Amino acid sequence: MTSSWAQDRDCPFPATAAPQLAKAWSFSRDRLQQLVAALQSHVPSAALACVAVSGSLARMESHEESDIDLLVVVDDQHTQFSPRVLEDIYDDTWSLVSSALPQPPPRPMSGGIFSECVSWRQLVDESVRGRVDEPITPYGQRMQLLLDAQPVWGHSRFAQLQATLLDWYTDPPLTAEFGEDGPFHWLTQEIHRYWRSIRARACWLFADQPVKAVHVNTKLRSSRLLLIATFLDAIRRCHQADQPRTERIAWLAEQCQRPPLERIAQMLPPEVTRQLLSAYEQAWLFTQQSGPEAAALPVTVQHALQQLGQIFRSRCQLDI
Repeated sequence: MTSSWAQDRDCPFPATAAPQLAKAWSFSRDRLQQLVAALQSHVPSAALACVAVSGSLARMESHEESDIDLLVVVDDQHTQFSPRVLEDIYDDTWSLVSSALPQPPPRPMSGGIFSECVSWRQLVDESVRGRVDEPITPYGQRMQLLLDAQPVWGHSRFAQLQATLLDWYTDPPLTAEFGEDGPFHWLTQEIHRYWRSIRARACWLFADQPVKAVHVNTKLRSSRLLLIATFLDAIRRCHQADQPRTERIAWLAEQCQRPPLERIAQMLPPEVTRQLLSAYEQAWLFTQQSGPEAAALPVTVQHALQQLGQIFRSRCQLDI
């Protein structure tokens, strides 16, 4: 296992700037190590390529009540598997994950992108490039595998998969002829598309349940915005570098191993970093405390969300 993943490192920002987020980093690291130990203690199916987590746990922001977004990737490069076999692989993996924790997390709802396996061939299928009608599971999992995932089994294969996905995105036709901004131009468009779909869904999700709607939209403007903005900023900086394509892929793959907060904190002046962490923690704490009173957004949280937007626009040169 490589030590460059966040699960193997201490919190990289000062605890005084965001004490609750620093605690969440330690909690997430312990939980990830529990999952790694549970999965390594069993002989996995030969069909399994790697297992990863996404969401708050992968971002090192989880807590006792956090759910687990599981990414189960099956290696079907040489063998095809029936739907029944894939269901069994997912069920077995989920059972191991659940048994590793003191309080088993709720299983994902059927139909969501984390409720079933995804196959390696689906993730790198050239025929779906740029198609808006691609099935949601491989599309959503491909995005999450790049944006915020961390491996809990098959670390080397997971790193190989991320590098393969980045390479998959670097060869759109006619890039030079039309003066596109760099090898990850197509990936940039895909991330914008993913962000727009998340934003559109947040507009209408729980429209008749104000408390849940406020909760979802606060996350949209904090953790989801951070996730997208920091990755787009990493692509922007990658495009500015005068390096061969292979070196750019390697650099961006390294950025994938850093959670969003770490990605942006490493490039900001110390005082701006403290402002960002403080504002982000305000919003993060609010989303952990959703209740009957949460239908009204506190002024402090409104101010925090405004600060986050300003920092992303001014420092990351993004307006998303």
